[in-house]
Amino acid sequence: MQARVYDPLELNHISTLYCDHIYLGSTGKDNAANVVLAEAMRLAITLALHDENVAEQQGLDAIERDCRRRVFWVLYGSDRTIAALISCPMLLSDDDIDVGDILECDDSLITAAGAFPQPAGKTPILSGFIHVTRIFRLLSRVLRYVRAKAKSNAREDGDDGMTTDRGNERFPDPRVLIESLQALLDDLPVPLRLQSHNTEHRSKAEAQAFDTCKANILVSQVLVRFAIYQYAMLHSAGQAETCLTELTDDVLRRLHEMSSESLAANGESIRHKVLFIASSLLNKYPGNNAGADHVAEFLAVVRHAATSFEVLVVLIFRAVIQYNKILTNQNKLGMDVEIAEDGEPAGDEGQ
Repeated sequence: MQARVYDPLELNHISTLYCDHIYLGSTGKDNAANVVLAEAMRLAITLALHDENVAEQQGLDAIERDCRRRVFWVLYGSDRTIAALISCPMLLSDDDIDVGDILECDDSLITAAGAFPQPAGKTPILSGFIHVTRIFRLLSRVLRYVRAKAKSNAREDGDDGMTTDRGNERFPDPRVLIESLQALLDDLPVPLRLQSHNTEHRSKAEAQAFDTCKANILVSQVLVRFAIYQYAMLHSAGQAETCLTELTDDVLRRLHEMSSESLAANGESIRHKVLFIASSLLNKYPGNNAGADHVAEFLAVVRHAATSFEVLVVLIFRAVIQYNKILTNQNKLGMDVEIAEDGEPAGDEGQ
């Protein structure tokens, strides 16, 4: 990790830090990855990405405002994922966030003055990002309830726990949270629905992008269900089992239906989430052979995703090396042309 200078601070600095976060996490340097993410979030706050009112006051155009939203929400999703997986504090409270969804249209329709409407019957390519962000926002809400309820139970054993030290906030019934999650899943466009196939006419690359988002949505919604399960255990243990309906054969079947490319494109994030599910199932099925089979199936998905990710990384590095060779040859050719134009020999012939 090198010393960095942010003078002046720009959006590209934060985007670069997020790429560093992904790289460090992919190479197993989790502590360094988390530190870089925290730095990126702090810089995002400094640049006021968490408050859209600042962008309006600065008179930023529609393209810049949407780029700010995209960078903020990608940081937010990673932060909430880490908070759920390792039970650490979230870097920014939801109470301090005033940011809307990114524009729900393809980039070609966005101009500095605003955005043209998305053509009917064509789902925006970034629709998956919009919908998984909404799932992360629900995850954040559930995590807040889990932690507040745990503190409430610890402080006042026997109290009804209907209020928290946050004021007059009430703890909802776990079934309300399940309904909120189901409403988000029901709102998914057809190409992203977990039980449907994309019928829109798309290029192979675009279809792959939707499959990648579908894999992320599938595992992320299971992460939310586990958080609701934790909350239900604190709120009313008798309702807890209803929160884990999706964690059996159905989820496994859908994961196995995902292509290697869609799993690999999600990188270490999906591997960590599936490992979390597997470890949680160990607690759900202690000493149970059927449960052990479920855990083994989830671990098989982890191996599959990890192998596919390694292959993808190799292909990316090969492409980068090839691209660098092309640039080197182009630069060398340009230098030779400049030398020749100056009347100097372009090679060894004049020596």
